[in-house]
Amino acid sequence: MKEISRKEIEQQVREELKEARAFCSYGYGRYYTMMIDLSDGSIWSDHFLDCETWKEYRSESIVRLSTNGMIDNVDNAYIDDAIDKLIAAGWIVKK
Repeated sequence: MKEISRKEIEQQVREELKEARAFCSYGYGRYYTMMIDLSDGSIWSDHFLDCETWKEYRSESIVRLSTNGMIDNVDNAYIDDAIDKLIAAGWIVKK
């Protein structure tokens, strides 16, 4: 079984969210998606210049994180979703 700490997940999400928000602040129409690779626990944000652009992954272990419609505490929503997805994939998430 693979292990990861909640603190490591929090750090990855908050760093990527900060970078994604900075990217989006530079122009109208920019957006990001928060991604996780369930095979190694890495989290990153894909950045796009407009809504006509996206990236497709061929690996089933790479999935998009969701905020489930939450506007407040977006970082916590991504963290909770990452933890849920990792546990469902067989990871142990340490406190």
